[in-house]
Amino acid sequence: MNASLQGLPARVPTPTHSTLDAARKTLAERSLRAYIEQAWPVIEPATPYQHNWHIGAMAEYLEAVTRGEIKRLLINLPPRNMKSIAVSVMWPTWEWATDPSSRWLFASYAAALSNKHSVDRRTVIQSDWYQANWGDIVRLTDDQNLKTEFQNTARGVMVSTSMGGTVTGKGGSRVVVDDPHNPRQAL
Repeated sequence: MNASLQGLPARVPTPTHSTLDAARKTLAERSLRAYIEQAWPVIEPATPYQHNWHIGAMAEYLEAVTRGEIKRLLINLPPRNMKSIAVSVMWPTWEWATDPSSRWLFASYAAALSNKHSVDRRTVIQSDWYQANWGDIVRLTDDQNLKTEFQNTARGVMVSTSMGGTVTGKGGSRVVVDDPHNPRQAL
């Protein structure tokens, strides 16, 4: 045996599929940016994920909100820059993976848009990918699983409404207002 190879294993172990899955799960738990990239095919299976710096910046600021370092955050981006997917879909489902008891309120200018984001959140949570990683932590209850409001077994809830809708009596530890103005009316 070559003297420079003494003390090294005869072969380097090849990572197993489960080892890689565990590493990806850990990365997704620690990084919202990584989580967004991994969850992307769940809600956009026909569209390849294309990372850009602004997605990383949004993720960094949202992580600061999660840590309590930022109390109020305003994100302004042009349409079709993934703000709604990052903020209204990915961030809440990411946060539930470590804090399933959190309560979320979401509002948008139109009920249809608010409902779409709610369905996307629920799709992510009920996906095979999410359940394989966090199904032991986050399971939706059968008796409160609607388009506009669903709850998990840790009593966390996600409620969606429109700007004219009502959420009287429903509190939230997180309140997300996404596109509060109709673009046509804003002009």
